[in-house]
Amino acid sequence: MHENFTVKKILARGLLSGLFFTALWSTWAYYANLSHGAAAAQKAAITQGSFTIINAAVFTIVMEYMFSVGKTVLMRLLLAFLLPNGIVAVILTSLHYYRGTPNVLATVSPSLIIVAALSLIYVLVIGPRKMAQPRSGLATTD
Repeated sequence: MHENFTVKKILARGLLSGLFFTALWSTWAYYANLSHGAAAAQKAAITQGSFTIINAAVFTIVMEYMFSVGKTVLMRLLLAFLLPNGIVAVILTSLHYYRGTPNVLATVSPSLIIVAALSLIYVLVIGPRKMAQPRSGLATTD
């Protein structure tokens, strides 16, 4: 395994991603639903935050792992971009609908669009740069 894709590094990036995006998207969910009252806004923020803390970490870990196993650009696009983004879009939208979020589309669209854009940049630019970096010895799995 390439040294930029060790289990330890992938997990660390996943946890940082989870914390950052939880703060960002739960705040957005609150704002996007505030016109329906503070209780609805708080429920939407809790729904978004509870999903995002888990999803952002898992999404990052899955995306980076799938990128590392994909051997061609097409396989990386399918495994590391389309698969995680498609799953997240369905689950997040369904979760907000089920929980009664008043503005589901306004709540989920920004996060889905930005995460898709960031993951596409990762798959097409950042990941290949990491793979092109020379190895400095044996990679560890810790």
